[in-house]
Amino acid sequence: MIRLLELEWLKNKNNLPFWILLGLYGATMYVACSLGTVLMNITFEMTTSGDIPPQIPDFNIYNYPDIWHNLAYLASFVKVFLGIIVISAISNEISQKTLRQNIIDGLSRIEFLGSKFLTVLILSIASTLLLLGLTTYFGMTYGETVDYDTNEKVDFILGHFIQILTFLSFCMFIGMLIKSTGLAIVFMLVWSLFLETFIFWIIFGFENSVSQYMPIHVINDLVQIPFSILNPDNVQTSVSYESITLGLAWTILFFLLSLVKINRGNIYEY
Repeated sequence: MIRLLELEWLKNKNNLPFWILLGLYGATMYVACSLGTVLMNITFEMTTSGDIPPQIPDFNIYNYPDIWHNLAYLASFVKVFLGIIVISAISNEISQKTLRQNIIDGLSRIEFLGSKFLTVLILSIASTLLLLGLTTYFGMTYGETVDYDTNEKVDFILGHFIQILTFLSFCMFIGMLIKSTGLAIVFMLVWSLFLETFIFWIIFGFENSVSQYMPIHVINDLVQIPFSILNPDNVQTSVSYESITLGLAWTILFFLLSLVKINRGNIYEY
């Protein structure tokens, strides 16, 4: 495993687009998590100016324990940058014939795929640690209730990790399936935003029990929207074991599908 990590490091240490996208991810994640400060300022100004009644409390998403859920949900919107990193890493190796050369030099196909999955795993861990750091920072700085002993809703940090791991495994499979980097990224975006939902609506109808087990639905279900205007009693309060199990199941399936694809492909295709 150390050898595979060293190989990935050699490939990426001078890869400027990799570091730019990684920096963009960190920056956009910070911006996403800081959106609550804008809402706090707006409600404070409207309350003090008399535009809304003073008995309405200032909007604060940084109070414990809700901050774990709130920031995990906001962070989920910027995971696309990590997806682009994974797709680009695989597609570029195929287009630049690096994968073929690695196999000729003695690297097995499962080792190559294993090195990419290690990248997926490391990016998922790094994203989770970044979210943990941002949650701590914003909670200490802007939270009105700070209770470091509480573990209520901290499971949303785990939910975020599984969410990123599953999504990046999906992107890894897309990168193996579609050789063109641009087409792979477009497919990932279109499938994630609406295509999966649209297809299953057409096949099974608007209300069906099948779509909830599809990958994007499972990914989004791990960390759901933390509030509901129409049905406030039906808000997610924890990350369910079923959601975690489904996420890990899809992660394993995407790895196996990627393995089948690379094993069945001719070396000269790469």
